[in-house]
Amino acid sequence: MVQKKSNKIDVLILTLSTLGIIAVINFFAYSIFFRIDLTKNKDYSISQVSINTATNLDDIINIKLYISENLPSQYITLKQDIKDILDDYANYSNKVKYKIINPTNDEKIKEELYFLGIPELQFNVLEKDKYQITNGFIGIAIHYGENTEVIPVIESTFNLEYDLTLAIKKVTSKTLPTVGIINDSINTTRIANEKLAQFYKIQSIDLSDSENIENILSEISTLILSDINSDLPKKTLESLDNFIVSGNSLIILSNGVNIGNNLEGFPNNNNLHELIQKYGININTNLVLDNQSGLTSFSQGFVSFMLNYPLWPKITKDGFNQDHTAVAKLESLVLPWASSLNIIEQNIDSETIISPLLKTTKNAWLQEENFDLNPRSSSLSIPSNKPNQYILAYSLSGKIKSAYSDNTTSKAKIIVIGDADFISDKYLRQNPENLLFFQNIVDYLSIDEDLIKIRSKGVTSRPIKEINDNKRHFIRYVNIFGTTFAVICFGMLRYYSRRKKYN
Repeated sequence: MVQKKSNKIDVLILTLSTLGIIAVINFFAYSIFFRIDLTKNKDYSISQVSINTATNLDDIINIKLYISENLPSQYITLKQDIKDILDDYANYSNKVKYKIINPTNDEKIKEELYFLGIPELQFNVLEKDKYQITNGFIGIAIHYGENTEVIPVIESTFNLEYDLTLAIKKVTSKTLPTVGIINDSINTTRIANEKLAQFYKIQSIDLSDSENIENILSEISTLILSDINSDLPKKTLESLDNFIVSGNSLIILSNGVNIGNNLEGFPNNNNLHELIQKYGININTNLVLDNQSGLTSFSQGFVSFMLNYPLWPKITKDGFNQDHTAVAKLESLVLPWASSLNIIEQNIDSETIISPLLKTTKNAWLQEENFDLNPRSSSLSIPSNKPNQYILAYSLSGKIKSAYSDNTTSKAKIIVIGDADFISDKYLRQNPENLLFFQNIVDYLSIDEDLIKIRSKGVTSRPIKEINDNKRHFIRYVNIFGTTFAVICFGMLRYYSRRKKYN
C-alpha cells in the first residue's frame, strides 16, 4: 500500500517537473525569437539586409496591410504568407509595427486608399454553383513620419520582402537615385520602365540634344543606353564620357547585328561602340548560337510551331558569374540575337576590375557574315568544327580612364551587354525572368547591392543540367533496368542467406 502511494507521488512529481520544464522552455522561446530555415535560398525567412534595415530604424515605422475578408479562397493562404513576413520584421525590431485592416465596408478607408493609390480589384468567386464578381483590396502602405510608400497590389509573396525593404529604405532616406532612360527606347521597353519607376526617379534623356545633354546628365546617377543604331553627336559622346569620369554608372545594351522584319541581319556599326572600345570592351558584329537556347514560335503559312532557336542563347546557372553580386543568384535568362564581347587589353588599366557577367555553354558557335536566321536552316545546327564558349556581358569597375582626356575615376561602374532585345516588351512577355536580371544590374549600379540578394532568393528556373547523348542514354537505361536488377539481386541474397541458415 505504501509502495503504491510512493509510486503515485513519483509519477506526480515527474509530471509536474515535466510541465515546469515545458513552461520554462515556452517562456524563453517566447522571449527569444529564433528560427531555422532549411531551404537552399532561405525562402521562408527574411534576409540579413532586411533584418539590418528593420533594426537600424531611428523611429517607429507603421505598416498597414489592407486586405478584404471576402476574397476568393485561394487568397486565404496569401494573407497568411504576408502576415508571416510582416511578423518577421516585427519580431526582429520593436520599431516595426503593423496592423491588418479590412476596408470592405468602410467608405472612409476606401477614400483614403484611393488617394494612396491602392486600387479596388475585381475577383471572380464561385458561390452557389455560379461565378460572381466581388471587389476587394490587397495592398500595403508604409508610413514613416510624413513619408508614405505603397505597394498597390500584392499578387504573391515572391518579391514582397524586396518591395517592403526597399519601401522602408525609401521612406527613411532623404534622396532617391535617378535613372536616365533615352527617349528612343521608352516605347519599346514600357514594362521594364514601369517596374523601375516603382523604385527610382526616371528621367527621360534626348541624346540628340547635344547642347543641353551635359546639364541633363548632371541630374542622374545611372544612365541606360539601349538599342542605339546610329551615330551620336560628338559633343554627346564627350558628355557621356564626362558623366562616367564624374563617378556615375552606365548600362549599355547594344546589338552587334540588327534584325530586320524579314529576319535579315545587318551589322550595327555606330560611334557609341567606338566609345565603348576606348573603355576596353568591343561588341562584335556577329550572332551567337548555342545548343542551349530559348523557345520561340514561328509561322509558316497557316501553321505555327514552337522550337528551340539557337540564335536565342539561354543562360542558366553555370552561365552566370557566381562571384558577382548582380547575377550570382539568378537562374535563367534568354538573349534574342545576342553578339559576343571581347576585351581590348591595351585600353584596360591595370587597376580596372573587369568581370564577365554572362557566358554561353561550351556548345556555342558564331555567325559572322551572311546571316542565316531561318529557323529551318541547317546553319542552326552545331557545326562539325569544335564549338566554343562566348562572353555576352561584362562589368567594369575600379579605375576607369576617360576616353578623351587623362582623367580617371574609381567610383564609376559600366555594364555592357551585347543584346538590346531581351528587355523589349515583345520578348519580355515570353521570358519574364529577363526582367529580374535587368532589375538586378540597375540595382547593382544604383543602390544597396545587398538588396539584390533578396530579390534573387526566389527560383525562376532550374533546368536539368545539359548532358551529352551517351550520358542521357546511360541514365535512361539505369532507370529502366537498374531498379529491377537491384530487386532481383536483393531477392537472391535473401534466398541464399535463408537456405544457408536452414542448412
